[in-house]
Amino acid sequence: MNARIRTDGAGYQKRGEASSTAWAPRGASATAPAQHEASPAAPAHNKANPTAPAPPVPLSDLERRFINRYQGGFPLVERPFAAVAGELGTDEATLIATLRGLLASGVLSRFGPLFDAERLGGRFTLAAMAVPEADFDRVAAQLAALPEVAHNYRRDHVLNMWFVLATPSEQGLREVLGLIRDLTGVEVLDFPKLAEYHLGFWLHLDAAGGLGIRRWERTAEDGQHDSGSGALSSDKLPGPFALAGDEEGEGQVGDPEASALEKDNPLDLALVTATQGGLPLVAKPYAAIARELGVSSARVRRGLATMLERGAIRRIGAVPNHYRLGLRGNGMTVWDIEDEAVDRLGAAIAALEGVSHCYRRPRRLPLWPYNLFAMLHGRDRDEVRAAAARVAALVAGHCRGHDILFSQAVLKKAGLRFAGARQDSAGISPERS
Repeated sequence: MNARIRTDGAGYQKRGEASSTAWAPRGASATAPAQHEASPAAPAHNKANPTAPAPPVPLSDLERRFINRYQGGFPLVERPFAAVAGELGTDEATLIATLRGLLASGVLSRFGPLFDAERLGGRFTLAAMAVPEADFDRVAAQLAALPEVAHNYRRDHVLNMWFVLATPSEQGLREVLGLIRDLTGVEVLDFPKLAEYHLGFWLHLDAAGGLGIRRWERTAEDGQHDSGSGALSSDKLPGPFALAGDEEGEGQVGDPEASALEKDNPLDLALVTATQGGLPLVAKPYAAIARELGVSSARVRRGLATMLERGAIRRIGAVPNHYRLGLRGNGMTVWDIEDEAVDRLGAAIAALEGVSHCYRRPRRLPLWPYNLFAMLHGRDRDEVRAAAARVAALVAGHCRGHDILFSQAVLKKAGLRFAGARQDSAGISPERS
């Protein structure tokens, strides 16, 4: 074990307070500027509490209604913004300008399809490092440059850097883990998902500026379906719903061994390449993609609809930045649960309000005794602590210890992208065009 990984002799449980918790986008796309990747309240090197009170971002009635309705279910029709504008009582040009403003301000992290890495045949894992303070900014920059790193957070723990890796294959995942060790000189602990108990919720904004968290459970009827007229629409928000660049970053629906992408179909691959950075903010976004790919707009829409049905696309819509909207208490709670009880209790925890993700992951003894991870969210840290207390009561008698790792800074937040084979010594591969 690398000497930079340290323990207090009882794993990583000792804390200052008692705790009883690829592919590149092409063309103009709907992504927010880099500013939304900064810490919610301070730069990455600043240890100030990111949950200090801050005024909510003021939103117009149109902005609020658009976010509430279209975190998924964006229509697959020739002029989707016109269709949505009619529903919301505005016009196409105003809606497109409004969406541009939401992205520019960082209220939305992105807008477009969200792909499921595993259903596309890829592999991913959650990983963590104990980075010495003197090296923290250097290591954060090194990870930010790697296309396989989707999300990276600073957390208030000895293991202070937590990130998600996504690669096209298991071998690629092992190679990137080794590369990060070599580049940074810091040992990497990986925590692949062993079982998933829950993924998803979406944010609801009320007219008074309040922020609510609503659960979403995917059903067989969800998603965008052909209405028989060639127009694809949805009366429901498709799930599962993950937060913008969700804190653990992983979304998976169905059997991870079964790819929902037809890898021999060049259109499928081209669609992922063209849309993973977001949809073009133009009146006919699917026609713009079609021109780039040299196919018809109808074929682009059919291809996206097929990937939705297979689960390769989780949803098409807006990804709110929960920090900018006031959900500033975000804690990754970790629990050392008896193995024979973990599945039952994981399902019970997953049913609680405020839980966006709940997974079983491997312990890494003696450094890490925890086998159950649950992301809890609230308007501040006190709300997260209260939620963790409810979890603690639920698992009482079957839990040997737990902790809360609060988010201190967002070091990187990007959609999962697939990169080709590595070709240089620095480990930066040219992303597929």
